[in-house]
Amino acid sequence: MFFSLTETTMNKFAFLLTVCMLVSTEQAESAYFEAAFSHLQQTGVVVLSVLLILILASISTWSVFVTKWWIIRRLERQTTRFIDSFWESRSLNDLNKRLGEFSSSPAREIFRVGYAELVRTSQIKHQETSLATTVAIDNITRSLNKTKIVERRSLERLIP
Repeated sequence: MFFSLTETTMNKFAFLLTVCMLVSTEQAESAYFEAAFSHLQQTGVVVLSVLLILILASISTWSVFVTKWWIIRRLERQTTRFIDSFWESRSLNDLNKRLGEFSSSPAREIFRVGYAELVRTSQIKHQETSLATTVAIDNITRSLNKTKIVERRSLERLIP
């Protein structure tokens, strides 16, 4: 099946093509903006206020987007640096002493809390039983999960 154009449709298309060729881009842009501003002048207060609200919402959304993108990129670099140092360190104690070298990142904070809980549970004078070991592991797991939730909430701030 072939697409067929009527003579009237072809004449309209030819006229439109001719106008597009004759009018320069600057004139077309100028005409577009003049038409848009004339429409804005003819609208009511309600339409203008809704348009203004939409523009402000768009600006605030883009500002949150750009800010979050920048923060996440920075935290990604800091976390990568910390994790590389974590795997290269000789001991957890050595890494804990060097925590001041690293900027605050979610991985650093999770390590800091986990290490503090590990030290705290190891200092408790319990008999070496499987129950004491299980309790210590549960405490460390609980503190790590809590810190993970806190760090996630911090990253999700301003995002509905």
